[in-house]
Amino acid sequence: MKADEKLKALFAEDMPRARDLVFQESVLQALARKIFWQELSILAAACGSAVVLIWMVAPSLEPLLIQFGRLLTPGLVIMVLGVLLFAEDLRRSRFKGL
Repeated sequence: MKADEKLKALFAEDMPRARDLVFQESVLQALARKIFWQELSILAAACGSAVVLIWMVAPSLEPLLIQFGRLLTPGLVIMVLGVLLFAEDLRRSRFKGL
C-alpha cells in the first residue's frame, strides 16, 4: 500500500457517510404531508363545531343581533383579526425549530 492509499483509508474512516438526498426529500415530503393532513383535520373539526354551535345558538341570539348588529360588527371584526394574527404567530413559533 502506498502512502496516499494509507492516508485515504485513514481519512475515509473520519468522513461522514454519503447522504441520500432523494431519501431525505421523500422523508421530508412525507412529514410535510402528515402535518398538512393533521392541520386540515383540526381545521375541519373546528369549522364544523363552529357551524353547529352557531346553528344551535342563532335562534336565541337573532333578536339581539338585529338590534346590536351595527354596533357589534366592528368589534367582532377586530376580535376575529386579532385571533387570526395570534394563531398565525403561534403557528410560526411552533415550526421555528424545523
